[in-house]
Amino acid sequence: MAIPSQKVGSGTNQETEQCLDSFLGVLEYLSEATGLSIEDIADLLSSEEGPVGAMVLAGHLQAATKPQTD
Repeated sequence: MAIPSQKVGSGTNQETEQCLDSFLGVLEYLSEATGLSIEDIADLLSSEEGPVGAMVLAGHLQAATKPQTD
């Protein structure tokens, strides 16, 4: 079984940079949409409760971006 660093190393540097840029773009969008810092979002998703954290983040994002109806 390959360790994660070996899996990352199998792609080209350009592919790795594109993936990283895309991931950072998503983190930046989530940060702007929710008001949470990128570090807080990354900590939430990388914790042992990552799937639950993703659901909490999705709920927070939905509440933060839900259009206001009068």
